[in-house]
Amino acid sequence: MFATLRSILSRMDVDYSDIRYETMRETVITFNGRELTQVSSNSTDGYVVRAQQKGGFSSVAFTREKDWEWAIRKVQENAFLLARCIREPVKLARADVCETLLPRPSRRTRALCKWMRRSS
Repeated sequence: MFATLRSILSRMDVDYSDIRYETMRETVITFNGRELTQVSSNSTDGYVVRAQQKGGFSSVAFTREKDWEWAIRKVQENAFLLARCIREPVKLARADVCETLLPRPSRRTRALCKWMRRSS
């Protein structure tokens, strides 16, 4: 996977670019009182590519790997167009490169994070 992402990024001609592949899973269980009214699950996956060029910043999402050429062309065009139309250029904060696949947090950790978000 990293080789594919690096290959796509290597074709970008901008000041800054990044790409990610993400998977999202969703499960919905709905009750109306004691009656179960809906059960569904969905999973989606895709890519998000971002680019900064001369102060303009843009992102494009795409789901099929074969669409990468279209995506990088659009994200570069959009960043360039935005750079021409903004008063203040976008400045990104410095950060270290992260190439780590993180395991899914435990249920306990997810519950704690949810509780903390509600408490703040």
